[in-house]
Amino acid sequence: MKIALLDASAASCAAYGAGVEDGIRELRPHITTALGIDRGCLNLYEYLFAEEGERRLNVETEVREPGFLELMLNRFTEVEVPELPQAKETNVTYGFGIYDLTADAFKVIPDTMIKNDPKLTMQAALAGIGNKPVLIGQDKCFSAGFKEPLPVSPVASRHDITIVIADRPSILEAKREREVASQLAHAYPVLSFRLRARANNYVRSYKLAEKLSEEGKVILCTPERDKEDLYEQGLRKGKEILERLRNA
Repeated sequence: MKIALLDASAASCAAYGAGVEDGIRELRPHITTALGIDRGCLNLYEYLFAEEGERRLNVETEVREPGFLELMLNRFTEVEVPELPQAKETNVTYGFGIYDLTADAFKVIPDTMIKNDPKLTMQAALAGIGNKPVLIGQDKCFSAGFKEPLPVSPVASRHDITIVIADRPSILEAKREREVASQLAHAYPVLSFRLRARANNYVRSYKLAEKLSEEGKVILCTPERDKEDLYEQGLRKGKEILERLRNA
């Protein structure tokens, strides 16, 4: 069985994603492909390379780290983050999404590049801090969420089961994104255009994930914000997934 893991955790639900992945830690040898988007990049890196019981970055920093909208508004210029664990050999093909502003395209930083330069993980997760792109090679890059916030279709089409970690679409968040897009229009017109379209793209992909979930091709993991601690909620969900796939 080919199993994929797509973690599209934003800052607001990153601890939930970390919990899910702690719950499915035993699945690591069986995951064939993993793709991280936004803060999900940090979760996936630690899922692949941190030892059990080691600190989870998104759990510790969830409250004090800003979301990408705040970053784009230049309200924050620095986010202190500790070093990630050393990358090791793994049977998982993994990568982290990024939005190449130069080419106006969604791209994936492959595992070969990440192993040679672990800082790329942090760049993919926090791209856009202080309203400035990060340089990856010669390309000016921002968060993958601008172009492809939830790439369910290309991942799920190549696997028997895809575990998708993503928050529910938010009307309030979509409104804030449009406001930010207006403020970015002069400096980054293409980026502003992508941000205006982001909410619709996300809703379309989330509905696809729900449909594929009903068909048994996707396991959709979404936090319930009005309930328990996000990490513990995700951990319970991860253990449920582990039990389900054991009995599959």
